[in-house]
Amino acid sequence: MNRLTLLLKSAIVSFMLLSFLSCGNSESEKLSKVERYLDRQENDSAIHLLKTINYSDLDDDDSKNTYALLRTRVDNLEGYNVESDTLVNQCLRYFIDKKDNNRIAECYYYLAIYNYDQGQVKKAFWNICKANYHAEQTNDIALKHKVTELILDWYNTAEEYSSALSYGKKNLYLSTLAGDKNWLAYAYAMMATTYYGLRLMEKSEEFLNKSMEYISSVPRKEQAQFYVSLGSTIIDSAPAKARVYFSKAIKANEDATAYSGLAILEYQDGHLDTSEEYLRKALTTNDESTKMFVYSNMLSMYSSKGDYKKALECSMNINKLQAGKFKEQKDKSLTLVQRQFASQIEHQRFKRRLSEGFFIVFIAILLVIAIYIYLRFKNEHWKKNSLENLTILNVYKDKLNKLKEKGSQSEDSVQEEKKIQEKIDTIQKRQSKILYNGQILYQDILDGKNTLTWNKRDYENFLEYYKVVDLPFVTQLQAEYDHLSPRYQFFLALKNMGKTEEVIQDIMVISSGTIRVIKSRLKASKLE
Repeated sequence: MNRLTLLLKSAIVSFMLLSFLSCGNSESEKLSKVERYLDRQENDSAIHLLKTINYSDLDDDDSKNTYALLRTRVDNLEGYNVESDTLVNQCLRYFIDKKDNNRIAECYYYLAIYNYDQGQVKKAFWNICKANYHAEQTNDIALKHKVTELILDWYNTAEEYSSALSYGKKNLYLSTLAGDKNWLAYAYAMMATTYYGLRLMEKSEEFLNKSMEYISSVPRKEQAQFYVSLGSTIIDSAPAKARVYFSKAIKANEDATAYSGLAILEYQDGHLDTSEEYLRKALTTNDESTKMFVYSNMLSMYSSKGDYKKALECSMNINKLQAGKFKEQKDKSLTLVQRQFASQIEHQRFKRRLSEGFFIVFIAILLVIAIYIYLRFKNEHWKKNSLENLTILNVYKDKLNKLKEKGSQSEDSVQEEKKIQEKIDTIQKRQSKILYNGQILYQDILDGKNTLTWNKRDYENFLEYYKVVDLPFVTQLQAEYDHLSPRYQFFLALKNMGKTEEVIQDIMVISSGTIRVIKSRLKASKLE
């Protein structure tokens, strides 16, 4: 009975644990699904699914930070302003540690929007430049497009149309690459705004007409913006046609800017009361730029009518808007901020490349030193072995001679003589190999070959054999020079063989300048 109870308890615990893990996995899977919905612009599905996720069920930092970033993204889509940058900064720190460029770019994007809404233009553009930098490190076209489109919009708003043009072209390229008709509609419309600012009216109208080809892919509420842009472009050249576009904009979404356009047309026709009525409808907007435009037109209208009281009210409202428009008044040029950012990024890259270069040079120097030490050790070890072999050989020969002088024929004496002889033979074979290699190299030189493929051991083998050819000369070298390298000894051996400097150049594959260097160093190494 106890055993059955224990099994049941284990089963219940296992089930609860499995359920808990499944719940956590389910919430994480929902996050991934929300992100996919957003990337496919299925915003309603994304918003609905995100609302079903219980934050307390997210049990790891990655899920929690991803949720926070997605929440910010969805709030932005729904038109809610970011009230504080604390949460986004927290996400940014986490994703910087993870080196996740996609989400780092997203964080900087929303920080930029927050700064811009707060009137911190310089800080906003600094952050959007960072977002652009990290977005470029990814293959995410949607992310690149989102960032590029925002930069373009801010440049157009700041009336820095020359800078806007390059981002407009990039925005159009990304939209075409993605094949997204909604993106294309906005890309063409925003390019039209840029060309309008550059006073290229034909280009502006051409791009607006192209944007109208994709207007069916734009949500109805947003279509008004396109009709307003088209109407504003032709308001002077074709006022009747412009009126039609403004009317369509109002029908699509009661657009405040469209009311402003109609007010201008009514004012031009002399219908001041109707113009005032439209202007007051335009003031229902929350967009400060539109309000500024409306108050400016109302100021002109009231001044022309002689209604100075109302004109004064408009002037005061304009002053209020101007006073609160930007909190940061210094250095408003977005282009300058971008150049500063690009300069800093390039400086950071240069410092990184410089550090990497120093590191590579340092490693290369260490490697050369290690190789030198290894070869030096190997050479010294070889020399030591060679000397030891000669010493041991002499000892064994002396010992063998003494045994033979005794003339003992005992079994122990015979066995000892045999062992000594075997050791002598082994050492002689080893020395014979060196002499054999040296003889081959010596013959190669006599046959006119060069030392292009020789290493240090080859020079040493040659000199060992050259002792057989001219022992007094080699002995003289060791007596007259201080630690002369095998290569320099080889040079002197060639001179001793009667070779001219021209022939030595060919044998050693060196120039006449190197010959002069060798002779100078030989002179310096000669003992007094």
